[in-house]
Amino acid sequence: MVGMIKPTRLSFVAALWLCLPLGAPAAEPNLFYSRLHDALQKYEALPKTSNWPSVAPGPRLQAGDAGPRVAALRQRLLAENDLPGAEHAGSNDSFDAGLQQALMRFQKRHGLTVDGVVGPVTLAALNIPLASRVAQMRINLGRMNDLELTPTEIVIVINVPAYELLWLEDQKVTWHTRVQVGSPETPTPLFKSELRQIVVNPSWAIPRSIAVEEMLPRIQEDPGYLAAQNIEVFDSDGLRVAEDTIEWSMLSPARFPYKLIQKPCALNSLGRVKFIFPNAHDVYLHDTPHRILFEQSRRAFSHGCIRAEHSLDLARRLLQADGWENAAAELVLNSPESRNIGLTVKPLVAIVYWTAFVDSNGAMQFREDIYGHDIGDEARR
Repeated sequence: MVGMIKPTRLSFVAALWLCLPLGAPAAEPNLFYSRLHDALQKYEALPKTSNWPSVAPGPRLQAGDAGPRVAALRQRLLAENDLPGAEHAGSNDSFDAGLQQALMRFQKRHGLTVDGVVGPVTLAALNIPLASRVAQMRINLGRMNDLELTPTEIVIVINVPAYELLWLEDQKVTWHTRVQVGSPETPTPLFKSELRQIVVNPSWAIPRSIAVEEMLPRIQEDPGYLAAQNIEVFDSDGLRVAEDTIEWSMLSPARFPYKLIQKPCALNSLGRVKFIFPNAHDVYLHDTPHRILFEQSRRAFSHGCIRAEHSLDLARRLLQADGWENAAAELVLNSPESRNIGLTVKPLVAIVYWTAFVDSNGAMQFREDIYGHDIGDEARR
């Protein structure tokens, strides 16, 4: 289930935010800053032009329902223009097809499951006060101020709460793909670096925390687990150790003198390609065999690294930008051999945390504060 931002948490300093000046960007405004700045001005004017009612608690609302809660839903969707024009022509308290389409627009703009039904998560999003949304937009405007874009430069922006990777050329988004990011317990860090290397068919040096906390119990239960996952065991000197010579039952998280490495295979957790950008967090971008997880609206599953849905397409773009012919790129990417490819064109990678932004179609987008950064940033200001 998708999480939610509680109105009471976001609104406790919203009034203070409404009194603060917007400030100006440090340099020439980037496209994200400019779009959100314009949208913020419109949202600040909404109290004078629109009604922003809450929808009373109650059972799920769906097509065919009627009553005062449906009427409140209709007014709420009118406030942000999710219910425009002819679709508003239906009965005021009737949940008709036009209202359902409007609700689905709202759900899509908020990164929710798009089912046209007002369940608990959608209801919570509908009932976040306007003042809280304005405060959220101001917080994110400040974050966008930190992104400086250079004309003609290729930039890869990974927006953690939106679970999305954006490819920018000439300050315009020309391609995007869905991503999975770190869970709240193991969050993806926010930083900037340059993408320097592609690894095709990578091995995975399994972090010790994962090896002892997640894999050791599986190995102790199933002696064939390592072979099935194509995982090899090495000692502290880097020498290969046959897994059937190890007394696994005698090991524990405090006593585990081995390193586990998963060799390239269909089950490899890094998938077909890995992208390296130096950083102090040992975080990277990679493919994944867990494709079904991209269909979920909330995609905070990893231990901190970022998993890209169309990672091979990203690799193709990087190689093309680096001057590779298409045939040569396909030959390398489809080869079963492992290969490290250093890039001469090194795009900037910016891992950002934007819970409010305007997309390329001009639609205002809001996302769940999955790591609680919005609350922390409000409290510090």
